[in-house]
Amino acid sequence: MDEFTDFRLEEKIARVKASPEYAAYRAKLDEIAPNYSESEKNLQAHLAALVQEQRNRAASGTATAILQAAVKAPEKRKLQRPISWTAGGFVHSKQGGSKTEDLSCKRQFEQVDKADDFFFSVKQELEGLEAPESISAEHLTKVKKAKAAIEEGMLWAEDQAQLIDIAFKFGWPTAQEYEGEPVVATEEQDKKLKKAKKAVAERNAKLEKDRNAKKSKNNDTRLLGGRGRPTQPFVQGRLCFFCGAPDHLAPQCPQNAAKGKGKQR
Repeated sequence: MDEFTDFRLEEKIARVKASPEYAAYRAKLDEIAPNYSESEKNLQAHLAALVQEQRNRAASGTATAILQAAVKAPEKRKLQRPISWTAGGFVHSKQGGSKTEDLSCKRQFEQVDKADDFFFSVKQELEGLEAPESISAEHLTKVKKAKAAIEEGMLWAEDQAQLIDIAFKFGWPTAQEYEGEPVVATEEQDKKLKKAKKAVAERNAKLEKDRNAKKSKNNDTRLLGGRGRPTQPFVQGRLCFFCGAPDHLAPQCPQNAAKGKGKQR
């Protein structure tokens, strides 16, 4: 993925929320719905909406729409993306970032936090389904698989929270580099972050060097023949009124200048 907008949510969220385990869990709720509370029925509707949302999503859609469906968000509005995302050049590297960027970090963190709460609540409900003694071994297996999918979602939410925290402190380009690195053990996280920050710094230095080189080249084109002499004003098709030559005008005529010096003597 060449943009950072989705944090690779497409593949992660699809595994968790559109998995066969979710379908099995919904089927189990269908089976016991008459004896269950309204909260369980609402949860069933939620899971169905999640799967349908994923199926209907266009490839170019944003991941925040899925998150909002997952957490029963009352508002269906998309969050404003940081300036450094939409710019495409990823040149922002200062700590803290702009107010717009900081606000987006906070909003994204709130979304991930809500998603984590949602996963936790579903996990609690699944644990409740394991309690009845009458539950069959087949259904118990399905419930355990669904719990595994939910736990994967909780791990995803934890990873996203860490990524957003890095973006909030060091800028989204650093977070992008960090996310692009292979998964490593916990003790290697500092090295991974340092490597990401170094990559962003080197890229920004190259951009600055290219900009300076372009400015220098533009300045050179304003000089005559590259010798440092300013160009003489000349209009094509006009002649010098003093000597009749076509390569200059009267104020720059060498003969006119020589005559003026002679008069001064």
